[in-house]
Amino acid sequence: MTHTAVMNWEPDGVVAKVLGFPSQGEAEAHVAAFSDRFPNAFVVPTPAFPEDQWRVQSGQIVDAGPPPAYPTEDSANAAMIAWAEEAERTITGPVSRGEQDSWPAKSVEARAWQTVHDHNTANPGDVQPYPNTPILDAELSLTQSMGETMEELVGRVIARSDGITRITGLIAGLRRTTKAALAAEPDPANYQAILQGAQAQAITLAAAEGFTLEP
Repeated sequence: MTHTAVMNWEPDGVVAKVLGFPSQGEAEAHVAAFSDRFPNAFVVPTPAFPEDQWRVQSGQIVDAGPPPAYPTEDSANAAMIAWAEEAERTITGPVSRGEQDSWPAKSVEARAWQTVHDHNTANPGDVQPYPNTPILDAELSLTQSMGETMEELVGRVIARSDGITRITGLIAGLRRTTKAALAAEPDPANYQAILQGAQAQAITLAAAEGFTLEP
């Protein structure tokens, strides 16, 4: 089609209805036939760039460039949430749901054991009994064959728990501040840069906690 009749467009210049014709005369005839319904329609040589990049400007079709990666605020927020969820899965590692569900109880056991251990170490004349730690005991029954001690296991559990808690909180905070930034940005073309900035910040914060995230 050599010529295009631009029949209608949105207030921001986004082309809403176009028709292609093999000649300029046929396109102009169509525009004239529907002038009562589309008084602002016009005819242009069919642009070479993709139709989703067409914008109306001063009675012409201009190339607006590729559409934004996230055309709406909702799509940008959805992308941020999906990335945050994937980041959290990376942090927790490839473990079963059941093991993840045990982490809070395991952390409680580890902290209780560590509290008593610290007391007993500092007060050899006032030794307190260690608390029951069934989850840690079960794990240690297997890992002690690798030379792991209860003190090492407890230290690892506490360090991992603290790290995951901090980075999960940081990601939640970034998600909220990113949502606010997207809401304040009027141009969807800038949404991708906002998301990339938030992801870069999350990667830096995670690295400080010993975790590696991918953009």
